Amino acid sequence: MSLGSTGQGGNLTLNASDFVEVVGSSPDGQFSSVLTTATFGSGNAGRININTRRLSVRNQGFISTAADEGSTGQGGDLTINASDLVELVGHSQDNKLGSFLTTFTEGTGTAGRLNITTNRLSIRDDGYIITGTSSTGRGGDLTINATDSVEIVANPANTDQADGIFTSTAGSGNAGDISIRTQRLNVRNGGAVSAGTAPSSTGRGGNLTVNASDSVEVIGASNNGSLPSFLSVRSRGEGQAGNITVNSPLINVKDKGVINAQSFATDGGNITLNTNLLLLRRGGGVSATAGNQQAGGNGGNININAPFIIAVPSENSDINANAYQGRGGNINITTQGLFGIAASRFDTFSSDITASSQLGVQGEISITEPEVQPAQGLIELPEQVVDATRQVAQICPRQPGAKPLGEFTITGRGSLPPSPLEPLTGATNQQVLATLEQENSNSKAPVSLINNSPAPQIAEAQGWVKTSDGGVELVAAAPVVTEKSTTTTTNCPVVQ
Repeated sequence: MSLGSTGQGGNLTLNASDFVEVVGSSPDGQFSSVLTTATFGSGNAGRININTRRLSVRNQGFISTAADEGSTGQGGDLTINASDLVELVGHSQDNKLGSFLTTFTEGTGTAGRLNITTNRLSIRDDGYIITGTSSTGRGGDLTINATDSVEIVANPANTDQADGIFTSTAGSGNAGDISIRTQRLNVRNGGAVSAGTAPSSTGRGGNLTVNASDSVEVIGASNNGSLPSFLSVRSRGEGQAGNITVNSPLINVKDKGVINAQSFATDGGNITLNTNLLLLRRGGGVSATAGNQQAGGNGGNININAPFIIAVPSENSDINANAYQGRGGNINITTQGLFGIAASRFDTFSSDITASSQLGVQGEISITEPEVQPAQGLIELPEQVVDATRQVAQICPRQPGAKPLGEFTITGRGSLPPSPLEPLTGATNQQVLATLEQENSNSKAPVSLINNSPAPQIAEAQGWVKTSDGGVELVAAAPVVTEKSTTTTTNCPVVQ
C-alpha cells in the first residue's frame, strides 16, 4: 500500500495447493474480510497474484487493488489462477453489500487489469467482479478464461444492483473492455455482463467480446422484470456506448433477457452475433437503440449471421436499432430461415425487426436469404431401378492382348431403350414392305418398291409367225420350218 507518497505499493502473492477463502464480515457489516493493495499518492498500487485449486469469496469478502481518490498512480493488476473453481457468493448482514473482486481508480491513473483463469466461474447471490473508474483515469480491462463455464445467477432480493461482471465509468475516463472465453456462458435471474457507463459520466463505454464454444444463454428476470438479465455495453451518460461481439453455436435470449448496446443521449453501440441458431423467446431482445431519454444520437448497427433465427410472433421478442431524434441504425441479417419474426416500420406488440426513428431518418434493414429453396431442386426418381448391365451389349475379346472391353457412362437423362434389342424411342413411322405370312382374301400381295433386275435389250425382228387366233407376231429369230413335199399325187378317176 502506498499512502500519500511517490513510492510504489508492494505486491501480494498467494500460493495454495488446495484453496483460498476470503469469507465473512463484522457483526454490524461495517468491515469485510479483505485482501488488498492500494495507492493514495502518486505511486502505483501493488499487484495481487493468487494461485490455487479453488478460490472462494463469500459473505462480504473483498479482494481489491485500487488507486484511491486524489491519487495519480495506477491501480495494481489482480490475477487469479484457480484450476477448478472461482466463486463469489453471499452478501453483508444488512443485505446491501456483496462479495467482490475489483480493480478501481478514483484518481487520474488507470485502474489495474483483472485476469481470471479457471475451469468454472460461479457468481451468485450478490457476487461482483468489477473494474472501474470514477475520475479521469481509464477503467481496467477484464479477461476471463473459463474452460467449462461462466455462470451468473442474481439475488432476487437486491433490486439496486444486478449481480455479475462489470467494467464501468462514472467519470470522464473510458470504461475497460471485457473478454470472456468459455464453453458455456449462462446469465440468469437478473444477472449481467456489462461494459457500460453511469448516468453522470462523460467517458465511453467499453467493448464486450464473448467466445463460447457451446452456448450463450441470457435468461430470466428478477422481481417480475425489474432487473432483466443482459449482456450490455449500454451508455447512460454522455459518452458513446461500446460494441458487442458474441460468437457461439447457440445464442438463447428469453424471458426478458436482452443483448444491449443502447444509449440514453448518444449513438448506440454496434452488435455482431455469429451463431448457428439465435433463439428469442418471451420478450427476449437484441437492441442498439439510441436516445432512450428522448435525446439525440443515431441507432447502432446490428449484424447477425445465423442460419436460423427463431421467435414466436405473439411474444414481443424484438431486434431493433431505433432512434428518437437521430437516424435509425442499420440491421444486416444473413440467414437461411427467419421464423416468427419479421421486419416492420415501427415497433409493435408482436415480434419485430425495426430500425425506426421518431423524429429522424429511418435506418435500413437488409435480410439476405438463399434465392433457391432446397426443395425446389429435387427431382422425382422412377420407382423401378434400371439394370445398367442390360443397357450395353458386350462381347468378350477373342485373342489374348486384344483391346479391352469398352465402358459406358450415363451422365444425364436420355432416351436409351430398355435393352439393345429394342429400337430407339422416337417418332419414326414404320411401314411393312414384305411379309412371310400367307395372303388371305382381304389382303394384298406385298409390293416391292425396289427392282434390281437389268433392263431388257432391244433386238431387230428376224421373222414372223402366225398366232393361233390368226394374227401375226414379229419375232427376233426366224422360226425353223420343216419343208414338206410339194408333189401332190392326185388320184383321178378314169372315165370308162
